[in-house]
Amino acid sequence: MSWILYSLLANVCFGLTVILDKFLNTKKIKSVYSFAIILNLIYLFFILITTYIQRDTFIFNSGAIYSVIAGVFWFFMWICFWKAMQKGEATRVSAIFFSQPIYSSLIGVFIFHEVLTPLKWIGILIIVVGAVASSLGGENHKKEVRSAYLFALLSAVFSSIGNSISKYAMKDLPPLTVNCIAFYSTIPLYLFLLKDNTVVKEVKNTFKNMSLTIQFTVRGLFGYMGIILFMTALSTGPISLVTAVSGTQPLFVLVFSVLVSLLYPKAIHEEFNRRVLAPKLAALFLTVAGIIMISL
Repeated sequence: MSWILYSLLANVCFGLTVILDKFLNTKKIKSVYSFAIILNLIYLFFILITTYIQRDTFIFNSGAIYSVIAGVFWFFMWICFWKAMQKGEATRVSAIFFSQPIYSSLIGVFIFHEVLTPLKWIGILIIVVGAVASSLGGENHKKEVRSAYLFALLSAVFSSIGNSISKYAMKDLPPLTVNCIAFYSTIPLYLFLLKDNTVVKEVKNTFKNMSLTIQFTVRGLFGYMGIILFMTALSTGPISLVTAVSGTQPLFVLVFSVLVSLLYPKAIHEEFNRRVLAPKLAALFLTVAGIIMISL
């Protein structure tokens, strides 16, 4: 099985998690903080298994410190992403989130002194156009919906910073070990969210509901499978090309959104008609094309 297949399978898993996040975050859970805590309690089970398997690789070095810092940025990334998903459309949020190569490129140029070719700068411009276009159009222009896309943008920035820091961590530690340490570093931040009694109550009520617990477990399983597949692709294939393939994830989100909207129209409240679908497709293809150009 090649790294390309691993990357595509990871995109399938991540695409499904975006749809599940949209459904659970709007239909089943009131507070995004409750959603974050519930999902990470599910993740803890998978992280503990990975920790046991990788136990010999846990070493306190600079990689561990970088992993902790990356974990903090990823924490804010997920909070912003789930806030965006709660109010915005899954396809648009996903497209804006994958504008993150712009920020990764800027970090590389101004902090790590990397040199970008004219082709890469053109790719960045295309991504900007695609990301902006993806958040325009449609009938819903409420202030709270527009703020959702701002959270998606913040999520992309935090993701870029966290990913850049994790690259340094992976010089000293295996990718899965970095992921585990990053996860553990966020536990105090998630515990801080429990200071709200309404959040605590919603978390407890969710785990008392067997159906909801199963739904969150399925979502957590798909998410962790996506992480394992992506890390495997990253370790076996060229990082630039793996990143290019991962940039096609919004297309998977679009396909799943259309299917779910057709089969279960009230599930995720995506706006799909001939007038809206064409700009969405154009914006997504622009974003993917830009990401591929950056990775060349």
